[in-house]
Amino acid sequence: MAVIAELPRGLGMFGLEGRVALITGGSKGLGVAMANALAGAGADLMLVSRHADEARAVAATIARDWVRRVEGMAADVTQAADIRRMVEGTLATFGRIDILINSAGINTRKPALEMSEPEWSQVIDINLTGPFLCAKAVAPQMIERGEGRIINISSIPTLKWLCVRTRFRMHGPWQWYAVLSAQALTAPCGPR
Repeated sequence: MAVIAELPRGLGMFGLEGRVALITGGSKGLGVAMANALAGAGADLMLVSRHADEARAVAATIARDWVRRVEGMAADVTQAADIRRMVEGTLATFGRIDILINSAGINTRKPALEMSEPEWSQVIDINLTGPFLCAKAVAPQMIERGEGRIINISSIPTLKWLCVRTRFRMHGPWQWYAVLSAQALTAPCGPR
């Protein structure tokens, strides 16, 4: 497969050679799609999943397909110790983290009134607290270097859940809070 730098003139400005991306939820769905896109643009990757075997298998496939350095590891974004280990492991392996993509997430597809407290807590812990803790763990080394990108994955229902949901479901609210908390967390990290 062609790396973006090899594509027609003008697209080279999107190249990510020498950059490292850390992707939570990197073994499935959007995480895999973004990993392939970043590898295609020249980035090296650390893919994170709760299941090490899945993360390593996807990493091996992407590394082979794109001839990039791609590693996989297990971490649970609801556990502060796992997040520290994830960040430390990525820094030890690659020496830097230029891009954090918070793609880990779950969706409980049922009306809010039918959700149990443990189901609610699991959604909030993975989809809201996880991205906050990951960003908080990665941001200091980005600030120290004077650059970095943190991307929190959300969905269209996040922006319209109050307007279009007739049977209130817990899909949009947590993501809306994730957007607001990301803005609050990164505001002090902006251009200086």
